[in-house]
Amino acid sequence: NTDEEVDKQELEARYNNMAKIQEVPTADSSTDSEPVEQ
Repeated sequence: NTDEEVDKQELEARYNNMAKIQEVPTADSSTDSEPVEQ
């Protein structure tokens, strides 16, 4: 992997995590280690 590829994957992972956090109700934030609606 080139550094660019790693950076791109890291950005995508962060974006996905942020989107996931926004989808999950705050009451369920303690269970965010479990898959949500897959």
